[in-house]
Amino acid sequence: MPEITEGRYYIQLSTGRSLEASDTTFQANRAKIQTWKLYRGLNQLWEVRRASSGTFFLLNVGGGRALDAHDAEVDHNGCRIQLFDHFPENRNQQWILRSLGANNYAIRCAASRSNKVIQIKEGVIDRSAEAELSDFLDAPSQKWTFTPAHDAAIVQPNIVDLRPNQTPIKDQGSRGSCTYFGATAALEAAYKKAGYGDVNLSEEFWAMMGKALYLHPGWPEILAGGANYRENQFAGTQGGGSVRWYPSGFRIATETDVAYRTTDYAPDNWASVNQKEANDFNFSLLTRAVLQAPRYYGASHAVAFTRGSLTSAAEFERVLSLGFEVSIHRLGHNFILVGFDKSDPASPVFFVKNSYGPLGGDPTVYCERLLYTDLFTGIEVAEYLTDVVPPAAWPELAFLGRWNLTFDGHKGILDIYHLPGVGNLPLDVPATADHRIGVFYDPAGTAFRVNGTISGHRIEFRFDAAHPNLPWDELRGRRFVYHLEPTLDVMAGMHYDGDGSSFGGYAKKGSPIVHGTPARLGFPGLASTTWNVLIGNLQGQIRFGAVSGAGVNGVLTLAGGHTRNVEASLLSTGEVTFWVEGVPGLAMARFLNHESGLLCGSTTDGRPFYSAYVAPR
Repeated sequence: MPEITEGRYYIQLSTGRSLEASDTTFQANRAKIQTWKLYRGLNQLWEVRRASSGTFFLLNVGGGRALDAHDAEVDHNGCRIQLFDHFPENRNQQWILRSLGANNYAIRCAASRSNKVIQIKEGVIDRSAEAELSDFLDAPSQKWTFTPAHDAAIVQPNIVDLRPNQTPIKDQGSRGSCTYFGATAALEAAYKKAGYGDVNLSEEFWAMMGKALYLHPGWPEILAGGANYRENQFAGTQGGGSVRWYPSGFRIATETDVAYRTTDYAPDNWASVNQKEANDFNFSLLTRAVLQAPRYYGASHAVAFTRGSLTSAAEFERVLSLGFEVSIHRLGHNFILVGFDKSDPASPVFFVKNSYGPLGGDPTVYCERLLYTDLFTGIEVAEYLTDVVPPAAWPELAFLGRWNLTFDGHKGILDIYHLPGVGNLPLDVPATADHRIGVFYDPAGTAFRVNGTISGHRIEFRFDAAHPNLPWDELRGRRFVYHLEPTLDVMAGMHYDGDGSSFGGYAKKGSPIVHGTPARLGFPGLASTTWNVLIGNLQGQIRFGAVSGAGVNGVLTLAGGHTRNVEASLLSTGEVTFWVEGVPGLAMARFLNHESGLLCGSTTDGRPFYSAYVAPR
């Protein structure tokens, strides 16, 4: 096992709980030492510095003090562990890191003649608890891992400097996109501290999706305007944006996937209150690169300052001393605070990362200084991030856009412009459930609000002909359950009426499914016919033989000439099941009653399915 060297570390139990100085006392002598979930605060960051004779100092970066065993109790179980001013000659601040194998260490107090080690009281390892000294029993609460940290913050008396953790300077130019730049810069810094390096995230993605996913919180206005009254915004750079969107599930693509524009969008219908016109514009920007990037980045927790703390210098200093950049909205402009300098008590300043400056500039050089007296004029919002999420795909995003919907042969347009629960509505109307998905337009252009849920590649949505302008939190009307194949922009499944009857249907972003009309309808119409078939992303053509009772066999031919056996069976419920050799999951589908020549449904493992009749030539 590699030897512990000097450097910065997070010290953790096997459960991931991190040793920290309490965030309420970490800047004082006798600060309580405990475990907490890892959020990479400076109070959880320890600088390991070599002392003498094989011992180490463990210095808390945020508190600026040493880990200390209460000197009068070092030979007693239950001895208090605390932070205290650093005295290098004190043995009760020196620690022996004894290897236990498998990257585990016991942390023994050098001053203890009875070899007491740091443990968590009562052996607790799965929740927060206080630390103490005790006899070594080889218990899980006494085994610590030292995880190298990537936080480069500088903490000195009266100075906290987070500029070394910042990614290079960006420049919003003449566009009114400061909120997106601020929220993006805060997230980039959080990922950098988490060890991802300089992640270049896309402000342009924020500019588009911050508008598309926005919901106007004024329901009375929408209720009065009707089901086609615009409830989101046109894509552009004015307004919107908050780090508190991230915990709702909002994520950002990288600059590589969605490049920055140097000019603003100029929608012709900016003043329109027509939802269809807003969709026309917004959907034109939602390319595959925007909706199906390989990875998206976000955060799971954000904190907003209370109204009373917006003018509290002590609270800003406390949060910055914990290592968290603070996103500020002040006098109509957004920026992030990245430290403070009080070395001149007559003119204390905050370090500011703004969205202006030399593109790619070094933040340790080009961050600005703002006097305390200037900051506390006109602050509207202050908030900060504490936890990032691992970069990952965002499959639900692929549902956004315009779909040609066919359900049991009835047709219309389904516009999906919102992911339920994602965005501003949980912030603006916190007591209201957000089920909004979009709007359905029937062939006459009549609008019906659509609500439901979206998870992975599964969507469940409803609209009600009798109540077209559904509020965000109501789930009523005909229920659809579809599954998406994102590579083909197609989804299919069933819908259910109030009496429990079910019907097949599908939706495509492109042209409707092309098919012929068989001479015989229903299940007998499969006999000696050819059908194009889709199962997830698998496409081919089935040639059926004769129907025998409630079953019929066929052969599926795939691209390249590969063949697989197929069995189709008619159930008493009217559904047709398809089994395809070598393909997981059984397909369950129904013939469309008002469009002959189509079967639609999904597989038991959650993939879309359809089969379309091929007319003989």
